[in-house]
Amino acid sequence: MGIDKYQEMARSVASDAGTSSKGEVTSGRDGKGPAATPLEFLNDVTLEIAVEMGRTTLSIARLLSLKKGSVITFDKERDGSFDLSVNGNIVGAGEVVVVNDHYGMRVTSIKDPDFFEELE
Repeated sequence: MGIDKYQEMARSVASDAGTSSKGEVTSGRDGKGPAATPLEFLNDVTLEIAVEMGRTTLSIARLLSLKKGSVITFDKERDGSFDLSVNGNIVGAGEVVVVNDHYGMRVTSIKDPDFFEELE
């Protein structure tokens, strides 16, 4: 599944908010202001994006014994792929890249949009 399915879902929501049953353009949901066009109503929504390399549990004693140079082993095997999370939900995977001295992520897979319906 690609971005087309996500855009289709967003258009559906936008049409519910901005058109009448006859397909006429109306004002926003509250009847005030201009009608929303597909995807435009989402432009100002912000989401927390995180990349996770793995997880582990430590005892308090082990945590307190950490010092510079200590190594913590995570549960994820070294396959080069990292989880991509949006608002705490894993939505895809990718590989870490460096862009102008900053870490980034090249997305290699995205979960099927039907996955997000299960979260509701």
